[in-house]
Amino acid sequence: MYKYPIIVFEGIEGSGKSFHIKNLEKYLKKKKIKYISLREPGGSENSEKIRNLILKKSSNFNKLTDLFLYIAARNEKKNSLALENLKKINPNNDSTILDVNDNNSIEKTVDYVKEKFGSIDILVNNAGINRRSDEPHLLSKTDWNDVVDTNLNSIHHITSKVFPHMKEIGSGKIINIGSMMSIFGTGYASAYAASKGGVVQYTKSCAVAWAKYNVQVNCILPGWIVTDMTNDFKTKFPERYEMIVERTPAERWGVPKDLAGTSVFLSSGLSDFVTGVSIAVDGGYSVW
Repeated sequence: MYKYPIIVFEGIEGSGKSFHIKNLEKYLKKKKIKYISLREPGGSENSEKIRNLILKKSSNFNKLTDLFLYIAARNEKKNSLALENLKKINPNNDSTILDVNDNNSIEKTVDYVKEKFGSIDILVNNAGINRRSDEPHLLSKTDWNDVVDTNLNSIHHITSKVFPHMKEIGSGKIINIGSMMSIFGTGYASAYAASKGGVVQYTKSCAVAWAKYNVQVNCILPGWIVTDMTNDFKTKFPERYEMIVERTPAERWGVPKDLAGTSVFLSSGLSDFVTGVSIAVDGGYSVW
């Protein structure tokens, strides 16, 4: 089930995490999962000892090839293109077609991932669409519902399916993708702004509820990023495009790789005491 060891830290007496660590060890023993327990007293004073012990005990494991990534999205062609590169890192990485607005599709995907990989440690909710109208009242009911269902409701449905597993193992990372429209209004994308604003509030609610289970829930707010959704923005809205560039201190639109650092941070143990926050990755756009 697991190809790599789980490293369990216990070094800060009285820490709230001691409860979760004991639960985790109990679970690992019950499931007969291999793990390493580091019980070094003294906390940060022994950080170098702990680091050396980790390197010594886990030197036989390749961290890149022992981590699994599963892409679940609606576009089979894009899935395949992404997976082609990911399989070069680990041939076990996989993908599937997922309709985030179909509960059966969600349940089937989550159950398959748990069965194949044994665990879901990190969940990134990244599905999103947009429908524009000149003014809010001109947006059709169908377009409104499509946007809210995909951008907001799906996060609740998928997260509700994954969270019980994270609770059981005593840890988890959930990253929801918001937008600049989570904090700014826009006359031409009212449903998008409403749904992305909801993502921030939903993130906070889950963070408050699940912190006691050692599950961190955070949100990334991408700035103006060059994606398929925004490719035609410069052509359709040239004045608005220039206004965005002028407002952004970095003097450019972002690219997908600009989000990598924040994503890795929120997925790692370095963010274990970070929950309920929304981090703007926007070149300074939201500072003004």
